[in-house]
Amino acid sequence: TGGPPADEHLDEVDLVGGNGRWRQRRAEAEFERRRAKELEALRQQRVAEEKCRRRLELKQEKQRKQLEDLRKERIAQQERLELEARQREERQRMEEERDRLRKEQEHKEWLPRQPEAR
Repeated sequence: TGGPPADEHLDEVDLVGGNGRWRQRRAEAEFERRRAKELEALRQQRVAEEKCRRRLELKQEKQRKQLEDLRKERIAQQERLELEARQREERQRMEEERDRLRKEQEHKEWLPRQPEAR
């Protein structure tokens, strides 16, 4: 009793009523079911594409952030190296100045002990 066979093919002719009112109603229901199924498939496809797009966007953002962090770290490292070099140069300059002053003081102390040249 219950309706058309599962493999029954309903097409446009059935939809416009070319094969009787009963088949037209069955075709209308079948075409509505197909349309709903297609819409759901399309919706799911869009959801999947949006997830994929978002995942790609997040991945690209992560890569940009990593590159920016790496760039900042390189800059900070360069600044540290420059600071260390300046500090080394300053220490060396101060040490050379201390040596110069010490030698100058030693020379001043040495001079009075020397016999006068006649």
